[in-house]
Amino acid sequence: MDEPSLSNAPDVVFLLATDGISQLCLGVLLVWVALRRRELVPQMLMFESAMNALVLLMEYAIKPPVSPVPGRFAHMAVLAVALAALAVVVLGRRKNTISTERS
Repeated sequence: MDEPSLSNAPDVVFLLATDGISQLCLGVLLVWVALRRRELVPQMLMFESAMNALVLLMEYAIKPPVSPVPGRFAHMAVLAVALAALAVVVLGRRKNTISTERS
């Protein structure tokens, strides 16, 4: 049996590093929206929901992985929480809009 080749190791490290940087940037953006621009929270929740839904679509329908992906269940949980939070925000804003129109 041949030894596995490590010639692609730098490429894998590069891909993981760029994914980590993009996650770090997204985290900073989410913190900024939560602290400074609360009016953008629904849009960020929609973005997060769409991103996780597309990842799950890719993992289950378009291109299922050969081996189990460690974060698969985390994507499901984040999608459920983001959709629930979006529903709470939208329903809360609608309730506030209706109550201010009546007064």
